[in-house]
Amino acid sequence: GSILKTEENAEFGSKLYSLSNGIKVISKKTDFKNDEIVFKGAQWGGLTNLSTKEIIATKYFSLVNSLGVGSHKGADMPKLLAGVQANLNIFMTPYQLNLFGNTTPGDLEKYLQLIYLKMTRVNFDKEEFEGRKEGFSSQVGGLSKNPQFKFSDTLNKFRYNYSERLAGIPAVEELAALSSNDLEAAYTTATTNLNGAIFAFSGNIDETKLPALLEKYIASIPTQTQPQVLNKQNIVKAIKGNNSFTFKAGKENKSQINHTY
Repeated sequence: GSILKTEENAEFGSKLYSLSNGIKVISKKTDFKNDEIVFKGAQWGGLTNLSTKEIIATKYFSLVNSLGVGSHKGADMPKLLAGVQANLNIFMTPYQLNLFGNTTPGDLEKYLQLIYLKMTRVNFDKEEFEGRKEGFSSQVGGLSKNPQFKFSDTLNKFRYNYSERLAGIPAVEELAALSSNDLEAAYTTATTNLNGAIFAFSGNIDETKLPALLEKYIASIPTQTQPQVLNKQNIVKAIKGNNSFTFKAGKENKSQINHTY
């Protein structure tokens, strides 16, 4: 890949790189911490471009964070990244694909390698997936028993007329039925076209080396010719009028009132 255009913003002290695959990268050099670079990425579309089955799978994208890349399994990653600070997390919101994490100036190239591989070559090893899923199941069970989470989830479902396009909180039954193929299909749909995505790096960045690294890794992520956009037909709309519901859970004498306008 290549950098098509570089723009400087004197007011904010930042640079904007427009890449050949449609991704744009904002770089902001700071001196708050000498040993840190913070990363955030976002792309419009989110759940509006996924099927209802894929939306369910997105609730378990945290499992992807624990899987490996390329021919390496998740269990191999701590050894491969020993001494390297490279934290990367990926999740979906109704309207956006989001990435965030952090690294150090000395580990930036390996971090960009990790971003590239997480976008193109996640290893959805079935055996390892089942093991990760089993470990995650107890956490999911705890959420479903938490009255606060159940109230928030039920309120959201009520607000949007129990639409199938709502992700909601993870559920033990869903997780048990989830296969590695299901997770891979949803993840591939979510990440297959990053044209239009915006990546931002801020921290102690060597701006003389960054352009070449962006071309080598971020600009080389395969994308489609047209940018990903919000599918307005799949936007979930709230119910109209004056509505109320009562939800009871738990044993403690505790109440919560939520007004939304």
